[in-house]
Amino acid sequence: MGGLGRYLARRLLLLVPVILGITLVVFVLMNVVPGDPLYSLIDERSAGLDPAVAEAIRRQWGLDRPLYVQYVRFLANAIQGDLGRSFVSRQRVTEAVVERLGATLRLGLAALVVAVGVGLPAGIVAATRRGSAVDAASMVAAMAGVSMPVFWLGLLLMYLLAVSHRWLPPSGYGGGALRYLVLPALTLGLPVAAVVARIARSAMLEVLRREYVVTARAKGLPEGAVLVRHGLRNALIPIVTIVGVQAGGLLSGAVVTETIFNWPGVGRLLIDAIGRRDMPVVQGAVIFIAVLFALVNLIVDVTYAFIDPRVRYE
Repeated sequence: MGGLGRYLARRLLLLVPVILGITLVVFVLMNVVPGDPLYSLIDERSAGLDPAVAEAIRRQWGLDRPLYVQYVRFLANAIQGDLGRSFVSRQRVTEAVVERLGATLRLGLAALVVAVGVGLPAGIVAATRRGSAVDAASMVAAMAGVSMPVFWLGLLLMYLLAVSHRWLPPSGYGGGALRYLVLPALTLGLPVAAVVARIARSAMLEVLRREYVVTARAKGLPEGAVLVRHGLRNALIPIVTIVGVQAGGLLSGAVVTETIFNWPGVGRLLIDAIGRRDMPVVQGAVIFIAVLFALVNLIVDVTYAFIDPRVRYE
């Protein structure tokens, strides 16, 4: 096994305690919040349920056992790919999450395109025109984007583009139509674009001062070739790093965005499950999000070797 193979194996092994820690935290939090999960299993009209029947329901779902026994049982089933059934819909959690996963990945990918498509050019232009009005305007916009809460930006865009001018639908999925994707993608992607712009500007400024860039310009190479071949290529490591971190963060940020725009993704599923105290669904959704986050970061680490041949995995 080569260096890259050993590195991947080590990272995947380290993922195991991370997932275990996440499941433990979620399990404990869901069991210490006020309320009885029994009421997620029965009709609200059955508040006066016979104690014997209530006890039978608890026994059926394993809620009568100590918490540590419930947690160990959950882990044992999860290893086999069984995350349990929803207290509310009785659907298998794995099926429920997989059904919503496509919508979340579609939104995350669109938001990532917005983030890189807006943030990277803005950062490069700001670096090449350091100290100008364009540089100042770009950084002010980036600071505003970083400071702006996602829910406020979403409501603002909804008012401007959907309510005031009626250019786009305010919410919904619309069978996956592109026009329904624009508002949530902008809401999720623009704050990340601000972060990418700041990092891209900083990385480009550092690279453009290097001797090889000065030499390339002295040889008379076109400015575009200097910026792309000698500037951007050598500034990609920090840019790719922040894009990877933010791409993982898009999954958690999608929880708020999907709620605002009624987007049927894993984030919306998670919010609904928390409100209903549907513990199996909450645990399953969090595990999926955590695994995706870790895998995105692993992919970013692996791409370093393709960006910079000097990077070696030992």
